[in-house]
Amino acid sequence: MQHIFMLEIKDLIVSYGRRSILKNIRLELEYGEKVAIIGPNGSGKSTLIKAVLGIAPISGGYVKIFNFDVKNLKNELRVSANLPELYRLFNANIKDLFKVFSMLKEVDEAAYFNLCNYFDLDDILDKRMHELSAGQVKMFANIMALAPNPKLLLLDEPFENVDQTKRIKLIRILQNFKESIILVTHELEILRKFPEWNLYFVLEGQLYGPFKVSDMDDLYLSKGIKENALMTIQTSIGIFSITKEIGEVALKYATNFNQVIEEVA
Repeated sequence: MQHIFMLEIKDLIVSYGRRSILKNIRLELEYGEKVAIIGPNGSGKSTLIKAVLGIAPISGGYVKIFNFDVKNLKNELRVSANLPELYRLFNANIKDLFKVFSMLKEVDEAAYFNLCNYFDLDDILDKRMHELSAGQVKMFANIMALAPNPKLLLLDEPFENVDQTKRIKLIRILQNFKESIILVTHELEILRKFPEWNLYFVLEGQLYGPFKVSDMDDLYLSKGIKENALMTIQTSIGIFSITKEIGEVALKYATNFNQVIEEVA
């Protein structure tokens, strides 16, 4: 019997014109599995989320959710993402957007308003998206993704521009979330809160892994091919090796992956 994954990505290529953003991506996600994907800015993390949603131009391979190709998938209510552009349907205030999307997602609108209150964001309800700060837009999008309690939750940089109190509250929700999650970020420090999650690295559109987040403190990035490498990474600025317990730049001392790349390069 064929094994059915929550999410199956095979040999995925996403291109804009002649430029390939994602190259031969492979990823399989079990039901209930949590995955963190970390990489520097511009590495293709957000494009991967869009490919899973079926809104990126797939030029090779495929993405399947619940064994259905996303190119042919419509009205799938079991998936949610925190991309703000998904929720800019019209020039409505946040309160009305909650009401509209609760109907579209077939969710009690109280789920949206309760999360808004939990994050101390009741003051945004009468505002429109363009009137929100960057941090408020991010939290609004997080609420839109979380409220339907999806089977697959896709989070693109969910902590970016978010203050510490709201970060702590969001971490608590994600730690107790029972369904599948893909979280993409460039922040290393935040991942320590999710030690049991699987960990992947993305660089220049290619995915490397899996590791465990709990292994992160023992991982190093070094320039060149190392004899004891767990994995080698080919980039336009050279070849790097991921090693364990010894190497050039320890991930445990970095706050974000941009810093790691700058130091080792």
